Amino acid sequence: MMDLTNPTATERDQARDLRGTWFISDMHLCSEQTEVTRALWRFLDDLTEQARAQPGSIEQLHMLGDQYEVWIGDDSIDATAIALCARLKRLAQLGTKITVQHGNRDFLIGERFVNTFNGVLLPEQHITTLYGHRVLLLHGDELCTDDVDYLKIRQQFRSPDWQQAFQRLPATERQAQANQYRQASRAAQQHKHTAILDVNTNSVRQAFTEHAVQFMIHGHTHRPAIHRYPNTGYPDTEQHPACCRVVLGDWGARAWALHANTSGLHLLSWNAKASVHQAVISDQQTWPHHTHQSITTTTPTHASTLPSLLSAFLGCPTPTEWLVSAPEHLETLIIDHANCEKKAANTALSLLYRYTDKTKLLKKLSQLAREELLHFEQVVDIMQQRGIPYRAVSAAHYASGLHRHARREEPGRLIDALIIGAFIEARSCERFHSLIPYVDQALAQYYRYLLKSESRHFIDYLNLARHYHDQQYHDHAEPVHFEERVAFFRHHEATLILTPHQSFRCHSGPLDAAASPVTASLSN
Repeated sequence: MMDLTNPTATERDQARDLRGTWFISDMHLCSEQTEVTRALWRFLDDLTEQARAQPGSIEQLHMLGDQYEVWIGDDSIDATAIALCARLKRLAQLGTKITVQHGNRDFLIGERFVNTFNGVLLPEQHITTLYGHRVLLLHGDELCTDDVDYLKIRQQFRSPDWQQAFQRLPATERQAQANQYRQASRAAQQHKHTAILDVNTNSVRQAFTEHAVQFMIHGHTHRPAIHRYPNTGYPDTEQHPACCRVVLGDWGARAWALHANTSGLHLLSWNAKASVHQAVISDQQTWPHHTHQSITTTTPTHASTLPSLLSAFLGCPTPTEWLVSAPEHLETLIIDHANCEKKAANTALSLLYRYTDKTKLLKKLSQLAREELLHFEQVVDIMQQRGIPYRAVSAAHYASGLHRHARREEPGRLIDALIIGAFIEARSCERFHSLIPYVDQALAQYYRYLLKSESRHFIDYLNLARHYHDQQYHDHAEPVHFEERVAFFRHHEATLILTPHQSFRCHSGPLDAAASPVTASLSN
């Protein structure tokens, strides 16, 4: 740890180049203009000045929660929030991608607010790629598993039913209740040991393992530092540790931010009355030369186990012939994967536009569409890292082959579309799982990461299909049995997967023996 009171010229020079990606959290803004508010305005203005001088140089700004001390809903914003939106929008218009995650105090921030500055509201735990390295972003409160009382309250506040009931209250009542919650939280913290308020080591290790990442960035605990974790079985040094967890600081007399660029991660701190140009480096971590030094390489993860429900849902496993062909068609596989993520997002959005009266569908598929687009970005990053050009790759006609058997009239049209969605997501999950032994380690880690979301998407589609089936056919004179409809599509899906195909695609059947390598990669 460097001395923050007496920065050297070298430290100041290292912090002055603002180009790259930035992370902040725990500003705890409120309606009054405070020193922290003014410090944040200076910081955002400095980034904007850099982005204006060199468009695209501020690549991303991630805000990892507790931007606000209290947030009672997007329908009740104050002058500080309006000013924040204006500054963020200016930065976004200069090419900076801005994302927001919920904290334990502003978990009611919604799309309405984030859309005002063209931002992206990320899920509670999100994987991003920084200069070729997978990084887990989160607020961090979910890692504090020793604080059992807090976790119970957290579960209540994150419940959709509680949030809907709370937001139906008048703004004055919501504000009064929020103030009471904050007072009760402060009182409870005074009687808790400081260790309880910090992260649990096993929870941290589990997060590294579950998400197959080497780096983690979060806030919440107000204990800024870079923690390095060794990994049995690999050489490990302070310069190149197995895993790193970066904790952001809270804004007060000093401001804190993490600056990521091609050289590594730099945890910065500066006097809140000064500029980020006067920041000193509290700690820093260079990027490792070998990304295989990850905790996940020696610790098995439950995410690599295919859920039994999903296995039973599909009519057949992926043919071995298809898997054996994968390594020689890896470039095509990755490009087609990117296309599939785009199509999956588009399918969800199409259903959102078509069925605007179905609230359950709107909520589930809006989240699913966002996740699919994030996966698309991640696959494009993988392509860039591997030098794979995004060339045109024709479709395998897998999805169209399923939709050919769908009903054309409602309510059957919707129910069949959702069942087909369940099969596509289930097959994607099964393919990623099956591919793991056949691809390189970096790609295998990414496929392990995808298993959790793909299996959840399968469940979401299946539950929606069952829900609207039961709703539509409850009192029908000639009931259409749901399981029979699922079995109908199971047969057709398995037929498509087992039928030899002229081209190699994510959802194609095994290659036709007569197909040449060139034909397999380029043909329809």
